Amino acid sequence: MTHRIRVRDDQHLWLLEKNIPVFDILEWFPAGTVDDAKSGTGEPVLFETSLGWSFRSVIEKSGFFISERSSSRPGTTRFIRESGLKPGQTLVIQKTGPQTFLLSTE
Repeated sequence: MTHRIRVRDDQHLWLLEKNIPVFDILEWFPAGTVDDAKSGTGEPVLFETSLGWSFRSVIEKSGFFISERSSSRPGTTRFIRESGLKPGQTLVIQKTGPQTFLLSTE
């Protein structure tokens, strides 16, 4: 299963650094992984990256996005920056296992 998010412009890219939305693919995530990130009760899933590192995250209930947004630890912000994603390119989320996903770019 593959989901693609085409980066429209610089503002959209900036928003993706903060929040990669997964509302359209919520059914891919097991019960218990969508949670208020502040409560810490959700079960994190594994996001592997095409850059050779991975991170764990719950799906934040307030906006249905991947909640790991630290720029210093592995997460969505670091992935977007290090991948060199630019407007016109595509962010790809693939489900590779029951609780495992791959982030890459096209």
